[in-house]
Amino acid sequence: MATAFNSKIIAGSANQGRNVGKVVAMPKKAPELETDADKLRKIMVNAYRIGDTEYAERAKRRVWELNKLGDSELDRGFGEIIATYEALLSERNDRTTRATRTWQKVRNKGVKQAIIEWVTSKQERQGFIDLVEAGQGSSTIEALVVTMRHEFDDYVVVAAYKRLRSAGVNIAIVH
Repeated sequence: MATAFNSKIIAGSANQGRNVGKVVAMPKKAPELETDADKLRKIMVNAYRIGDTEYAERAKRRVWELNKLGDSELDRGFGEIIATYEALLSERNDRTTRATRTWQKVRNKGVKQAIIEWVTSKQERQGFIDLVEAGQGSSTIEALVVTMRHEFDDYVVVAAYKRLRSAGVNIAIVH
């Protein structure tokens, strides 16, 4: 299905990048109506690139809705974190980037078991490092475990606290 586009001129100063002053096509269709997650990821990246963060956030939420694995609070929290991480990757790479290995592990192990294995692993995941460096420590899987500690055994929650503390994440913000 073809999507109609509206034109938008990227505003800003010349030192903000190569796209300033260009006319770009913005989809007329609301992200909430789109059913193709890959198309939404591209829309999200382009919206961030031109500075339309509200539209990008709407597309990100829709991507999460399309990829959700269940209706539990844990599944929703996990989906939001992965959508945040994929948006960070896409913005950094200047193209749509998926957390392919993450989704593969979740398909093989399930959300909860994958989270347990990631949090209790001796080695920090690149996703954790990237999110903390971007100032989004409260959007990590470890933060999700701390927030939803009632879902996990004590050893998993302790491991999450330790990793957050060692990375300098303000745990008070996570609660």
